[in-house]
Amino acid sequence: MLDSDLTKLKAWFAAYVTKNRHDDAVVNSAFELKIHHTALVCDDAREIAQALGWPRDAVFAAEAAALLHDVGRFPQMGKFHTFDDRLSADHAALGVEAILEEKILAGLSGKEQRKLISAVKWHNKRFVPTELPEDEKPLLFLLRDADKLDIMRIFCEYYPVCAQEPNPLLEFGLPNTGGCSEKILSTLCGGQIADINDAHNSNDARLIKLSWIYDLNYPQSRKLFSERRYIEKTLAALPPSPEIQSVGRRLARYLEENSN
Repeated sequence: MLDSDLTKLKAWFAAYVTKNRHDDAVVNSAFELKIHHTALVCDDAREIAQALGWPRDAVFAAEAAALLHDVGRFPQMGKFHTFDDRLSADHAALGVEAILEEKILAGLSGKEQRKLISAVKWHNKRFVPTELPEDEKPLLFLLRDADKLDIMRIFCEYYPVCAQEPNPLLEFGLPNTGGCSEKILSTLCGGQIADINDAHNSNDARLIKLSWIYDLNYPQSRKLFSERRYIEKTLAALPPSPEIQSVGRRLARYLEENSN
């Protein structure tokens, strides 16, 4: 991929967002959140790719995947007024549909197109299919890391103000009740990724995001997660129970041991 290819995709992205603009102020506010998110995922994708020593064309591809990963959010929000895929549609599938319909990758090689489509398609899934072609995995893994890093930023900025300024788009219908799921705590202690379907309240959802640490694929991603203090910021928004503090220490130790 060339710099000029990425420039064309950026122009298309801006036009696509404009085309999906809505009269509803809440929807447009959600658009702004996703535009900013996309920009920061692009920044992280580029940084991770450079840290890995990827060649220039692969760094451009990493930024392109980040640029396109959430394009499905705009028709999703416009039609369903939610970011919850369970209540609407798989935003990754909507994104792939938009990319194919608008033929925006037509100037790229078949191999480049396949890798980008795969990255968008699988970026939001809990697990990556084991049968995925090996040459599609590096870009997908990088995109999944960059996306998670900025989602953590969004929520860590939201936690301190959520009681005074609740945002339904970031609550996913979960009640703000006390306690945490023993199943989710056990999953984290076991070094596994927790399932959103096991969440009973907002505390559970916060713990689930911390479990993403176990799904970060590259040392630079884990380093950024640690440097941005996402564990500490999330723990500050959770009950100060011994069990949760123990999970926090376990996660911090895992990051420290796997960031080089």
